[in-house]
Amino acid sequence: MKTRLAVSVLFGLIAATGVTVFAGKSGHTALVAAAARSGGHQTVASILIDGFIVVAVVVAVVVFVAGTVASACGRARARRAAPQWSTAAPRRRRRAGAGW
Repeated sequence: MKTRLAVSVLFGLIAATGVTVFAGKSGHTALVAAAARSGGHQTVASILIDGFIVVAVVVAVVVFVAGTVASACGRARARRAAPQWSTAAPRRRRRAGAGW
């Protein structure tokens, strides 16, 4: 579970970094315009940081849930495929005609 969480956070950070770099380079003028329209004291950096955090958390949660579901399905499939051993001793079969 710790490994799954760490991998999920790593995927979230990678995705957030990519999206933030892309938005910072390609949409810088749009971000400046949005910061100017907001009326509050908001900068381009704060918009990018907020976006980074949101993308990282959303991607990490989605990857973690998908990994948990896939793991549960794999365990269930393995449980169904495993032979079912009984703790009771097997019954002995009689031979036909025994006792004659």
